[in-house]
Amino acid sequence: MQSLYRFRPTEKLLGCKYKELERQEIYFASPDELNDPVEGFKDMFWRGDEIVWKNLINHYLLCLESVCQIFLINGENFLIAPANIPVLKTANDLPTPAYQGLYQEICDLFFGNQLAARWPQLLASRTGPVRQNELYAYLWSMHMHALNTIFTVYENHDLVPRRSDDDPLRRFETRDVIGEGVKFANRKEAERPEVEDGIERLHAATRHLSSQADLIAVYNALTQTTAQKNRRMLYGRFPEEYLKSLERLVHPPWYTATFTSNYNNPSIWGHYGDGHKGVCLIFRATPENGEPHLKLQGIDYRFCKINYAKRYPEIDFFRSLGVLPIPALNRCWYLDEHKNRSSCADNVYDDVDAWRKSYWDTFHEGITTKLCPWAYEEEYRLVHTPWEIVSDKSRRKLRYQFSDLEGIVFGIRTPEDVRSDIIHVIEEKCRSENRTDFKFYQAFYSRKDAQIDRAEMSLKFNQGR
Repeated sequence: MQSLYRFRPTEKLLGCKYKELERQEIYFASPDELNDPVEGFKDMFWRGDEIVWKNLINHYLLCLESVCQIFLINGENFLIAPANIPVLKTANDLPTPAYQGLYQEICDLFFGNQLAARWPQLLASRTGPVRQNELYAYLWSMHMHALNTIFTVYENHDLVPRRSDDDPLRRFETRDVIGEGVKFANRKEAERPEVEDGIERLHAATRHLSSQADLIAVYNALTQTTAQKNRRMLYGRFPEEYLKSLERLVHPPWYTATFTSNYNNPSIWGHYGDGHKGVCLIFRATPENGEPHLKLQGIDYRFCKINYAKRYPEIDFFRSLGVLPIPALNRCWYLDEHKNRSSCADNVYDDVDAWRKSYWDTFHEGITTKLCPWAYEEEYRLVHTPWEIVSDKSRRKLRYQFSDLEGIVFGIRTPEDVRSDIIHVIEEKCRSENRTDFKFYQAFYSRKDAQIDRAEMSLKFNQGR
C-alpha cells in the first residue's frame, strides 16, 4: 500500500462554496488551470502528401467561413472566442445543400488562383517537418486571400453589399510566400541538416513580431470609443487561434487531479499548500498490476507518475487525427475529390491495433511529461478523459471513498479555528463509518533535516462511537 499526498487550500475543503472534505470530492482541473503555462504542450509537426495539405487548406477555409458568418450576424455584440472555431466540423456537417455548395464555391475560387493552386504541392515537397511557427507563417500568408475569396463569394450571392473597387482586401495581391518559404527551408536543410531548429527559430521570430503588432493594435483600439475585438480576430488573430485549435483534432480533452509522493518539501507547501496555511491530504493508493490506483465513484483511476524531461514528445499531426470518427476522417482529411487516399492514412488502416496503441501511448506520454525544472514536485496525477469539453466545473468533481483518506497534515500556518473545523468534519465521518484509525499530523520545520516534517497529533475525540 502506497501513500500519496494532495495539497489543498482550506477554502476549497471547507466553506459553503466547495466543501470538498465533507463531500469527499476531488476536483479535476483543465490544463489551462494548472500553474505550468505549457502544461500539456503538443509539439506537433506537419509532414504529408498533397492530399492532406490541400485538405488542411480546405479545412482552414471551412473554419474561417464559419467565423465570418458569426461576425456578419453579430458584429461586435458577441465575442468570438477560439472555442467558436469549428475544427471538428466537416463540409458534410453544413446544414443545407445550398450552404455546402457555397462552401465548395469558396474552395474552387480560392484554388482558382494560380499561386494558391500550387500551394498543396509545394507544402508536400517540404523535405523536413513543418513545425508550428513555420505553419503559422504559411497560414498568415494565405489568410488575406482566403478572406477575400469568402467575401467575393458572399457578394456573388448577395449576402453582403458589394465592396468598392478600392477596398484594401479586394485589392490585396496574393504573393507566393509559401513557395519561397518552402524552397528556402529545403535548400538550407540540404546544405546543413542540423539547420532545422534554426529555421524554426526564424519563423518564431516572425511570429513574435506579428504578436507584437497585434498587441499594438489592441492598445490603439482601447484608446478609441469601440475596441473592435471581433474584427481583429477575423482579420488578424485567426491564423494564430486556428493553429492552436488544431490540437483539438489530435487528442481528446483531459482533466487532471495532482498529487505528490513528497509531503516535506517547503516549496510545495508554499505553492500548493496556500503558503503553509493549507493542508495535505494523505490518500491510500491501492496497488494494481504494480501501479497505484484510487477508486472514484466506483471506477479505478490509475495514478500516472510524471516523467521529467528536457522536451515534450513530438506528434505527427496528419497521422494522429484520433478524435474524428473514421468516415469524417476520410471525408475531411484522407481522401481527395477523386477518392484517392493519402499515404498518411496507411499508418491508420494498415494495422489499426498498432496505430491505436501508438496513439494512446503518445497521448499518455504527452499528458505525463513536464520539463525538468518541475522535478522537485515528484508529481503523480489522476487523469479524466470524458471525450468532450466539460466547461461545467461541477461535473469535474469525482467522489472518493472515505476509507481511502488515511489522514491530514496541517500546515505550519493553518489557523486554529480552521483546524478545529476540519477535525469536526472528520469526526462526524469517522463516527458514521465506525472508523478509529484516522490520523492527524502537524507540520513543523525540522532543523535537523532542513525540511518540513510532521508530528502525529494525539487528539481525543470519540471516533467511531
